[in-house]
Amino acid sequence: MAPNTVEVDIGKLARLRRGKGWSQAELARAAGLSGGTVVRVEGGHPCFAHTAASIAAALGVAPEEILEPSFAMPLVFAGEDLEQPGGLTAGMNLRIWRREGTPPGGEFLTETGPLPLKAGDLVRIEVAVAPPAHAYLLWIDAQGQVKRLYPWVKPNGNCPPPDDRKIERIELPRDGSEAESHAFAICGPAGMETVVLLLSQPGPTSFDFSSGLPEFPRQEGLRTPRALARFEYPDRAPPAVRTRGIGERTKKINDPVFQIQAALRKQFGPHFTKILAISFPNQG
Repeated sequence: MAPNTVEVDIGKLARLRRGKGWSQAELARAAGLSGGTVVRVEGGHPCFAHTAASIAAALGVAPEEILEPSFAMPLVFAGEDLEQPGGLTAGMNLRIWRREGTPPGGEFLTETGPLPLKAGDLVRIEVAVAPPAHAYLLWIDAQGQVKRLYPWVKPNGNCPPPDDRKIERIELPRDGSEAESHAFAICGPAGMETVVLLLSQPGPTSFDFSSGLPEFPRQEGLRTPRALARFEYPDRAPPAVRTRGIGERTKKINDPVFQIQAALRKQFGPHFTKILAISFPNQG
């Protein structure tokens, strides 16, 4: 078996998937993975720890609950490079209820899912982290304004967050129900909205939330109504290589989502172990 991979309990995985009434393709969309990946995992092939964590987050269970017993240890989920101290694996999903009507339990936001969102649609944020870490959730609207969501006592509160707790799961709004009455309502002008998860390990972040939050680029207007962008820092992408056919001159990319991601990396990168973000279109 390749290094830094884990084995999934395929029987339990299949039962959990069927319990939600999902096909393998539907689970793949909910987890943000390719259909082939889920087919291989459910067929008994080893997978990376972060892949198992994404599947577990989509199913609403802790990552170790779908692993074979010999792999169900928090250390397995320290990321692909298990030797990195403070490494983390995390998954974040947005569960959506459309104003026009949605199946009971909502549906996960994916590239082929309910896009763009519209005013009045409802959103729940679901997060899974392993091993447990200090977590902070923010929402950046199309105007670049930041709302504090977690762990502040009140959304967008000014009080510093508590610094003595670690979490492995978050569901927001805080009420544990999946009913439509417990979700954030989409509003505001048309543009891209971004939900940000900041994780710190082993201790609380060094970032001073009490002194205010940085300004972010505006994301107004919809160029691609069905665009969905996921961002992770540090990412797992291989280093870029130089290829022929590329000139020496460069040109600035005028993409608001790319600019948001660059700002997240610059503002929060030095203070957090991992950053996850999902940007999605709001039609207004």
